[in-house]
Amino acid sequence: MTTRWLAVELAVNTKYVRPKDTPTWKSLLDPKWKGKLLVKDPSAPGAGQSLTSYFYEQFGPDFVKKLYQDQNPTLIADSRQAAQFLAQGNYGVWIGADFASLEPFIKAGYPIAPVEPTDAPGILTAAFGFIRLMNKAPHPNAAKLFINWLASKDGEEAFARAQEGASLRTDVKTDWLPAHQLPRAGRKYFDAYTWDYITHDRTVYLDKVKALLGF
Repeated sequence: MTTRWLAVELAVNTKYVRPKDTPTWKSLLDPKWKGKLLVKDPSAPGAGQSLTSYFYEQFGPDFVKKLYQDQNPTLIADSRQAAQFLAQGNYGVWIGADFASLEPFIKAGYPIAPVEPTDAPGILTAAFGFIRLMNKAPHPNAAKLFINWLASKDGEEAFARAQEGASLRTDVKTDWLPAHQLPRAGRKYFDAYTWDYITHDRTVYLDKVKALLGF
């Protein structure tokens, strides 16, 4: 797609956990976090599976097994419920955080903070997938016209605001987005929406994760 923004996959309730208490992904393997982590369910389609594939690609099977099994986390697929659990302090750490679900709680004054672990690249996402041009569509020229408009400055501004994400176009403003969603100069990022990753690599890693975790 034509948008990319930073997917902040780790959030803490600062009443119970300081951001500096979880500076890296590997720090979450510390025994003190056993049974205290809220984690996006890796068996749920979508973002949960992308995250486990990312972990496998970055850290290998030993990390995945320790995090998802040995640390005895609470797995959850419902982002809205997970956001409430974090906000209310049922858990101090949420791995696989969804800031769209957290935003109402942040605006309401709950002590929630994003964390960017330093031991792996940040994750860039496009959220809802790719544009596809249908084969033998009834009005192919109209479809091409729409796609061209969507890639234009006006189209990108409308789409980016609807998605609440940053456009890949450098002439589309991003000053309305929260700072934690914007990539920073000098920081390395993993693009989770490249063609090769979406159509091949993610599936390869996910199959290995499924075999490892048994789902």
